[in-house]
Amino acid sequence: MVNSIEQKKLPIDQRALAIARRPVDLKTKINRLSQVLRHYDSIQILRRGSNLLARKFQPGKRVGKIASDGGQLKENSLANSVADYVIKMLGDHPSHQQCDLSVNEFSMLNDSVSIPNGFDTDILNQKSHLWRFQFHYHEFLLTQAANGNWDDVNSFLNSWLVHYSPEKVKYSDDAWHPYCISRRLVAWIWLIRQSHSDPALGSWSDSDSNLLNQMLDSSVQQANFLSLNLERDLGGNHLLENVTALAIASGTIDSVHAKQWSKIAADILAVELPRQVLLHGEHFELSPMYHCQILSNLLRIEACCQQDQALLDIVSPVIDPMLKFLSSILHPDGEIPLLSDSGFLEAPSVQEIDSVAKLNERSLDLPLAKSDMISLGGYQIFRSDTMFGICDFGSIAAPKLPAHGHCDATNLEISIEGNRWIVDSGNFNYDDDAMRHYCRSSIGHNVVTVNDENQANVWSKFRMGDRPKIFGHQQGVRDQWHWATVSHNGYRKIGVPKLSRLVAFQDRSAFCFDQAVSSKPDKCDLIGYLHFHPNVTVTREPDMPDEIVRFRLSHGSTVRNLMVYADGVSTEQGWYCSGFGYREIATIIRYTRADFGHLGWMLHDFRDTPEIQFSPESIQIRIGDLNVSWTELTK
Repeated sequence: MVNSIEQKKLPIDQRALAIARRPVDLKTKINRLSQVLRHYDSIQILRRGSNLLARKFQPGKRVGKIASDGGQLKENSLANSVADYVIKMLGDHPSHQQCDLSVNEFSMLNDSVSIPNGFDTDILNQKSHLWRFQFHYHEFLLTQAANGNWDDVNSFLNSWLVHYSPEKVKYSDDAWHPYCISRRLVAWIWLIRQSHSDPALGSWSDSDSNLLNQMLDSSVQQANFLSLNLERDLGGNHLLENVTALAIASGTIDSVHAKQWSKIAADILAVELPRQVLLHGEHFELSPMYHCQILSNLLRIEACCQQDQALLDIVSPVIDPMLKFLSSILHPDGEIPLLSDSGFLEAPSVQEIDSVAKLNERSLDLPLAKSDMISLGGYQIFRSDTMFGICDFGSIAAPKLPAHGHCDATNLEISIEGNRWIVDSGNFNYDDDAMRHYCRSSIGHNVVTVNDENQANVWSKFRMGDRPKIFGHQQGVRDQWHWATVSHNGYRKIGVPKLSRLVAFQDRSAFCFDQAVSSKPDKCDLIGYLHFHPNVTVTREPDMPDEIVRFRLSHGSTVRNLMVYADGVSTEQGWYCSGFGYREIATIIRYTRADFGHLGWMLHDFRDTPEIQFSPESIQIRIGDLNVSWTELTK
């Protein structure tokens, strides 16, 4: 076990791992089991257990023969256009571009590996679970096709069809996992339609009709297998991914099974969309990346299933609210905030979503930059000509599906002059390792912790038990400052029943302060973190004879001043993970207070130096003619 003194000397990702992997006794294990039973859906737990038992007692069971009528390609011009957009958008994917199928070099998640015969099981099993899934999605083939490498694509698919035929493959193999089928089936549909509609690309209908027929036959088989093996045990985005594949297959492949695929998709979407799309349009797993994934899926269904009114009646009404939510949370660079399990490159890009939306005669209307703050679900979003801020003041995870939630209550991100300055750490992988625990931990976010502990009880790579209750949300405007405050009780079990945060923005500046209520102030330290984008230079100014530490921040020619109020202030190295498998070293400011009063920071470019005074009850801030206290703001 790592003691607290040794732990502080570790790199920040190793500290997060040490916190997550403390030795646990029987009482803790029982407590975690009770939390799983309390916070997770009981029916899903039973389904999950049933699936695990089936795999354990039938480890060698094969997929076997699956019904298929061969299938034909439906005439569908909108589906052809979607295929064209998707393939073009993936043409410059930085990881998939590194693939060289002619020598069996594969690159997923920015991690390349050579597989001599293309499908060596021993080599594949050395890669992470997510890497193997990516391999079987076949989305890297879309990048290869976009770059004209159709001969390599054809050769790979011919070999894959032989190696992973259902008669040879076990149920437990990744290749026929329902989620892999869902992603691969749609990728194949785009490849088939793109090649079929443009003979100049090396049309399979002319140069290799046998491959085209085999792929259509296999697509019908995969859709039929998927329809009998839906991920009802996981639910959430996985189940929606399953039925998206069935819906798109029903709209693009002419098969006697198509009506059944459509009915299954419609029945499940009719139940799941009201559950999974919240009132303000956000996907309920509270990850911007998965929001993009689900929104893109629904837009693709709408485009590919124009003749299926039953599906359209279910899918179409939620698309505009989801588009509006997405447009509201985008940074000025036009991309999503990296909150919860989010990263670039994994889900369809905002640009692709906008393209398919326009194809469906919809639009992703980007918000105008004006000095205003809106409340949207659990988010406070400020936008002006020079500054953007998004504060996550809502729940940290879906109530019964917290796999993609992080310990990030009251987290925030800030962009200035169109560039990201204060950032979330993002997410690096889905392995049970230091980077996963760092990205999920409270110290990996722009929040205040108590003794560096996590706000929620997280363990393993997707587990989360007790989590903070969010309460006391207020917002308003005073003297051009748009402010919001909220509290949570994530540290109640260690003597801190209430930790409150106040944030305020105006056109060029922002401040953020935290205040805690504790029954054991002598045993608790408040420790806050600020994570900066790698392109932001953080320079500490000479110390002044007060409790405020000053920093000079710069991003290119743009400069801001940062004042941090705390007992102790230091900088260290952390990680910024812009996408799965991508990470850059970034600067973190760590600030602490031992007497359990207030602590916080102000980001500004004022000529007049702001004055900040603290008392046990409140904070007084003076900037030019502005003289306001926390107490006055929240009256």
